[in-house]
Amino acid sequence: MKTKPALKAVSLYLLCMFMQHAFAQKTDAAYKQGLDYYHQGKYEQSITEFNSALKASPANADAYIYLGLAYYYLGKYDISIAYNDSAMVIKPQDALPYYNRGLAYRKKGNFESAIADYNSALKLKPQWTDAYYSRGLAYYYQGKYELSVADNTAVLAIDPKYADAYFCRGLDYYNQEKYDLSIADYTSSMQLKPQDESAYYNRGLAYRKKGSYESSIADFNAALKINPKYAEAYFSRGLAYYYEGKYDLSLADENTALSLNPQSAEAYYDRALVYYYQGKYDQAITDLTNSLKINPQYADAYSTRGLTYYHQEKYEQAIADENAALKLHPQFTDAYITRGICYRKQGNGDLAIADFTSAINIDAKNAIAYNNRGSVYYTQSKKDASVSDWKKAADLGDKSARQNLKQYYNIDY
Repeated sequence: MKTKPALKAVSLYLLCMFMQHAFAQKTDAAYKQGLDYYHQGKYEQSITEFNSALKASPANADAYIYLGLAYYYLGKYDISIAYNDSAMVIKPQDALPYYNRGLAYRKKGNFESAIADYNSALKLKPQWTDAYYSRGLAYYYQGKYELSVADNTAVLAIDPKYADAYFCRGLDYYNQEKYDLSIADYTSSMQLKPQDESAYYNRGLAYRKKGSYESSIADFNAALKINPKYAEAYFSRGLAYYYEGKYDLSLADENTALSLNPQSAEAYYDRALVYYYQGKYDQAITDLTNSLKINPQYADAYSTRGLTYYHQEKYEQAIADENAALKLHPQFTDAYITRGICYRKQGNGDLAIADFTSAINIDAKNAIAYNNRGSVYYTQSKKDASVSDWKKAADLGDKSARQNLKQYYNIDY
């Protein structure tokens, strides 16, 4: 008996419906398995499942979004960006792919593109704290601290318990040399996340900048209690001990920092400072050289090594190091002064004056530069210029300048 046409059509329809349902179930299963792998941190496996889901359902924007995230966490930022692009085509009013693409651009150092994407995300979702916070980080990395402060302040207006916003704003204030505000924000961050060693560490840095070495050391101690292998806390505490004149404690901390991280340019530099002030110039130079091998862009290390060579009367080597420091940091007053003193020792008065003048142009209250320039003018028999510079240095608190005025010109000042 032949099937009637109407019954045959119904059978085909039911078969299609069954196949579509089975196909949808398979697609849904692949997507859910991808989510499971993603949340377990198994990004490669999640990528396989999300791709399977997309083969069955090419318009699944969420699968594209999670593929972008998986590749982001694998450090494959260009691929992550491409998948977020695809998600945006399907769901142009969804803020998430803009935000995620912004994260990838920020990791690539493309801060302008990251900020543009965070702007788009915030336009679609104006109260999104994570987007404000991430845009603030991008501004921070650009050195635009005022804008970063504004974004983190916006986060805290929406969510006063957003600890990372306090922390990031603390970084902004620190870089603006607003240390009291920085300390207040780190303290707020610690109240919300009391086991965050980074907050203690960074507050310790702010206290050290204020010259509050005991408070600084207490914070580094707290950071080390949470994380005993925190190399940065050791070398930073070592520098605080150095400023207190506790050189043995300083050396012990720098040695520990280097045992934890032998590639720490900062620890070599800090230990070199101790050796320098102990008069152990060869050991200081060895550490500064090691510091520069790790970080050839370390202007302070060049300048300090130059100063050390000066004390060894190796003037040409000192000048070469100060040249390197100034190439990296053209506004480095200490480098100009050290180079100027070396020129003075070599009898190159005009070059010395030029360097001391450069230092004064950068820092008009630099007593050392005025005093040294005054000394060169004295050797050139330029009394008026010499007296003027020594008086200026004396006004700025340089006692040796007063002695020079009395000794060489019999001027009580």
